[in-house]
Amino acid sequence: MKENKLKIQDDKKISKLARCLGVLSNERRLRIMLLLLEKELNVGKIAELLSMPQSSVSLHLEKLAECSWVDRRRKGKNVYYKIDKNTKSVIKTIILHFNKIL
Repeated sequence: MKENKLKIQDDKKISKLARCLGVLSNERRLRIMLLLLEKELNVGKIAELLSMPQSSVSLHLEKLAECSWVDRRRKGKNVYYKIDKNTKSVIKTIILHFNKIL
């Protein structure tokens, strides 16, 4: 198994990592991630559950997808989003870690 070591000199990687971690700092994106921890959902259902406009949900999902936090698939006119097993593990670990201060 290849070990991924991030080095202090890897400016581009560090910058991308910081940006992608920052994507999770938005409350609405965190709420979307919490929904997707449970099951795959389409944009319309996420919008309904969070009482948000679909266009806003789509923009948030685009940012999450750019950093590979979510996967998407198209079925007809609908786009479905889910979190893969590895990402679920990361998100659950983050939540467990911060439960100490919540």
